Amino acid sequence: MQPLRKVHEAQPDLPTVLLITDEDCQIENFDLAAFGLCGAATLSCSHLRSPRPVSERVYAFEAGALADAALRLNLDVTHLKATEPSVLADWTAQAGAKQILTPFVTLGALRDWLNLAEHQLEERGITLCEQRRAWDDAIWPYATAGFFKVRKNIPQILGQTIGMHLR
Repeated sequence: MQPLRKVHEAQPDLPTVLLITDEDCQIENFDLAAFGLCGAATLSCSHLRSPRPVSERVYAFEAGALADAALRLNLDVTHLKATEPSVLADWTAQAGAKQILTPFVTLGALRDWLNLAEHQLEERGITLCEQRRAWDDAIWPYATAGFFKVRKNIPQILGQTIGMHLR
């Protein structure tokens, strides 16, 4: 098992944009009031998951999930598509932000795309900052071979995460 990748912590005193992806649409769990948000965007990325055409139903589901997340936050949101990584850098720079805040993205096509985007962001002095929840840290050690190992340890994981919230 690999340890969770280290992330850049967002700085409350920097102009920040929020990036919502279908990897985690439960953004309201994060303390967004700590940041002076100067913009928010959803990022469509379903097309990255396969070299073959993606079903219109998949696109529709993704669009609905992203729209719902934005609606729950009551924010004006720009809709971006993960095409050229410069799209993210251009939008962030145009918003006047120095950092992007997004939930943690572990592995996969979106993580690969964000890795490419980070180079262009860094060239413009913009940092991609990710936040993880306590349950991400608690579940990760058990997420090595599918869901069954996680399921078997749910009582321990719940005890650990509930304990974190009570401290």
